[in-house]
This record gives sequence, C-alpha cells and structure tokens, in this order.
Amino acid sequence: MWYIALRAFDAFNNLRRENMTEFQALRGLTIAITIGFIAIAAMIAMATVGFAVGCVIFSILLAVFLLQGFRNIPANPMMRGIPLFWGNYIDADNGGTSLGSGWWFFPFVGLLFDYILFDASQINLAMSVQERTPDRGVVLVDPYFTYIVDQNHPVWFIRAGDRAMVEKKFIERIDGRVREWISSQTEGPLTWPEALQSNGLAMDVIIRMLFPGTLPDIPRSIIEAITDGDEIPISMLIKYFTGRPPLPEKAPGVDDHDILKQEYRVKQTLNDLRKSNRVIWNQLEAAIRARIAITNDIKSGMFPPRPGEPEGYPINNLGIIVKLASLGNIKPEGATAAAADEVAKARQIALVHTIESDNFTEQVEKFARLHGGDMKAATEAIQLLRKLTTKSTTEQQFALRADNVQALLTILGPMGSAFAEWIVPHGKKPAN
Repeated sequence: MWYIALRAFDAFNNLRRENMTEFQALRGLTIAITIGFIAIAAMIAMATVGFAVGCVIFSILLAVFLLQGFRNIPANPMMRGIPLFWGNYIDADNGGTSLGSGWWFFPFVGLLFDYILFDASQINLAMSVQERTPDRGVVLVDPYFTYIVDQNHPVWFIRAGDRAMVEKKFIERIDGRVREWISSQTEGPLTWPEALQSNGLAMDVIIRMLFPGTLPDIPRSIIEAITDGDEIPISMLIKYFTGRPPLPEKAPGVDDHDILKQEYRVKQTLNDLRKSNRVIWNQLEAAIRARIAITNDIKSGMFPPRPGEPEGYPINNLGIIVKLASLGNIKPEGATAAAADEVAKARQIALVHTIESDNFTEQVEKFARLHGGDMKAATEAIQLLRKLTTKSTTEQQFALRADNVQALLTILGPMGSAFAEWIVPHGKKPAN
C-alpha cells in the first residue's frame, strides 16, 4: 500500500520537474520517509486491532499529510515561489531556484518546507536624470527600463534587498552612467543643442557601460587600417556615419575645444579612407550600422541572444534580467529650455524673412524682365501691390497698361486679386 502511494508521488514529482534536483530530492526523500512511517503505523494497527482499522488509519493519515502540503502559486498576477527547507533557501549558493504557477506539494509546510512568493511579471522602471553639459546647459533625460526577476536565480534578487532596494541600486547605477555621459567632454555632448541630437549616440555609450559585451567590437583589422584608429572613440565613428550630431564642417579655430579639433581630424581621416580604401570604409560602416541596429533592438525590447543565458541581459548581483532599455527623450530644462524656445522663435522669424525676401526679389525680377528691365519701377509696382508703400497710382511713373496688370496677375497668382481689390476702390483703370 505505501509502495503504491510512494510511486504515485514519484510520478507527480517527475511531471513537475523543472531542473530543480535538490528541491525534488529533498521533497522526494521527505515524502518517502513520511509515507513509510504512515505505512508502519497502519501495519501495526492491522496487527493489533484488525485489517480494516489499519486501512482506515492509513487513509486518514495519508489524507491529512496530502491536504496539509498542497499550496497554489497564483498565475494572475503572475507569481513564482522560492522553496525553503528548514527556513533556508534551497541551492542558495547557486542563486536558488523557483517554482512556476500552479499547485505544488510542500511536505509539512510551515515546519519543514515552505516558500516565498515573488512577482514574475515584467516590471517597468522610469526615472529622470538632470545634468549640465560642458557648456553649462541643463538637459533632462528620461531613461526607461523593463526587467524581470531572474527565475533561475531568485535568491540573488532577495539578498539584494527585494524589489525596493534592487530598483534603488539599479536607478543609482543608471543615474551615474547617464550623468557621466552628459558631462563628459570625450564621449558626451559638448553643448546642450548637441545633446538634443544624441539619443542614439547616448544609447551606445550607456549600453557599453551598463551591459558590457552586448555590442560587437569593431574588428581589429579595420581599426589597424585607419590612421590613428586606436585613438578614435566609437562615438566619433557613430557621429560620422549618422550625422547625429554632425562632425564639424569647417576647421575649428585655435580657441575652439580640442574635441572639435579631433572630430574634424577624424572626419578628414575617414573621408580620405573612403577615397583610398573603399573596402575598409564599407566594412567600418557595416560594423557601425550593426551596432546601431542592436541599439535600436534593445530600445524595442530585444537584447541579442547570449549562449546559455536567458533572453535579455542578466545582472547577477541584483538577480534581475533587463528586457528593454531606452533613454526616452533628451530635452533642455529650466533656463536652458527658455533659451531653446527663444532660439527656435528666432530661427522661425529668420526663415520667414528669408522666404519673404526671396519671394519679393523673384517677383520683382520676373515683372522687370517682362517690361523692359526697369528694376526700380518694377520694385515700386510690386510694393504697391503688396501695400508696402503709400504711393498712389497717379504718382507711379511706371505705366500700368492692361498687359502690365495681366503680367502681375500671372506672376503673383492669388496676390493678383489683392491688386484688383486695391485698383477698384481707387477708381483706377489700366492705361491702354
């Protein structure tokens, strides 16, 4: 009888096996010993008070043993359980183990075996980092990460301080790396306008700092083929091929920052390489594009696969696996934001004035070409049409014949109606 029960529990254990050999072994041994004692007690009862009474005793003891040990790990919200044995984590030296959602059997739960629940769903972590660029501008970055607890090593997560402390440590790590990039004069932006164009560049730097080994290195054969290739930062190569932010177009002055001078030299070097060795230049571009593609995948929640590792990037000392990493928006803050608004408004006004000036000049030239090339008279006619002057038609020395009016209507399109509207109220008619 007890043998049949033991074999049934072995079959149950095999069905629920998740490579947790130590947990399964301890539980199986406990079950075997317990059922053995129950069977011995039943056999003693059978020998002393009768077979029927012994069967009843065996059934009652076995039912009590089973009922006290079954526990359900909920699936909504998604949870997992860390098994304990005598209050200690099982296989703790290797990060422990965890049990999936569903019904599990814990012999003598609360006394011999027990479990701790943890959230197995993806957790979103948003933060804000504010720092000054080397030009003293203030920028705000909104990093955004998604992680899960490493279900194969949950004890690391618990020992790191559980969710509150793990997130605090992770945020501090991210905060430090982002601040380091913003204020860096080598791989960071020199100015706040440059920072606003540097999301992709910043992601490359942050991924290298936080998730080493994720991005592929530039092959040595390519680096060695570039003049002073070992002295060129990856960030400058990314700027060269993406133009965000662009490398200097003109040679920096004597008083300009040394980084600008280096960036200009790098641009010249790579331009020369493109002419002299297009094969190496193409290989370099392909390597940089590959890094950018992986960076974009990580921002979308797809870390590159790692042999023998779970999907995502494991951070073992925190017991988590990062699934998504993004820096979100990079924007000016405080007084810098106000300055950015003023710059934007000034650019818009300048653009409108440029367009207006170009349009006016073009109209004057077209009208003058049609009527003898008199630029002065053509200018006054166009100004009159636009109501930019107060000179009346009787004061114009430019003969507004019917063909002149038609020329204006043709050249200026919708503005011709404005001309007609001006002519009619003043009772003027074109001269024939």
